[in-house]
Amino acid sequence: MPIEERKMLIYGIHAVRASLATQRVERLFVAAARNRPAVDRIVAEAKARGIPIEYVPPAFLDRETDRGVHQGIAVRLEDYVYAEAERLFDDPSRAPLLLLDGIEDPHNLGAIVRTAHAAGAGGIVLPRHRSARVTPVVAKAAAGALPHIPIAIVTNLADAIATLQEKGWWIAGTDPLADASLYETDLPDPIVFVMGSEGRGLRRRVKGKCDLLLSIPILGSVGSLNVSVATGVVLYEYLRRQTAANKGETR
Repeated sequence: MPIEERKMLIYGIHAVRASLATQRVERLFVAAARNRPAVDRIVAEAKARGIPIEYVPPAFLDRETDRGVHQGIAVRLEDYVYAEAERLFDDPSRAPLLLLDGIEDPHNLGAIVRTAHAAGAGGIVLPRHRSARVTPVVAKAAAGALPHIPIAIVTNLADAIATLQEKGWWIAGTDPLADASLYETDLPDPIVFVMGSEGRGLRRRVKGKCDLLLSIPILGSVGSLNVSVATGVVLYEYLRRQTAANKGETR
């Protein structure tokens, strides 16, 4: 039977293994050849947890993942389990964190999840209102990254920023009109990057709470970057500096 659209399908060996540890899994789908050690370990863990296992032909997962790299294994989640925001806020080793203000397009959210995980971000925080939620569309756009990065929801972003500041975090908002360039500004640790929507940018109260406002230089005639692209630029600039610092180089 086809997998229900409202259910999230997570696929790939690493993503499935992470989902078994952190999510409520409804069913495991196996299309891989038997006697593959990594798959066999996942199957054994699913059996130990009492998770139903369904063996399906590879074409089934090809279709359900839109020919994603599923490695012959996938899980269907009951519901996505969000992280506790306080646990992220209390752990400066998770820097950088991402706060997303007004990102309502699930494709953008999924792309940000994928980029954030690839660049080593320690977590993502969403506001309860005016924001996309984790859905099957987000899971698909995240291309397997969803189980690997915690996502939390807070009632109010401005209040969350105040809490983070009390705990010693620096808050850096992105604003195309900011005088300070991302490439010419120190990025203190631990740091949180706040990304706004392409149309509205950061809301006034959120922007006013930031310790730093950073712009990404735009040399062409477009006014701004797609928010997932901008997120990648910011996170990889931070990663570049961290890597250089660890090697004893100057930025």
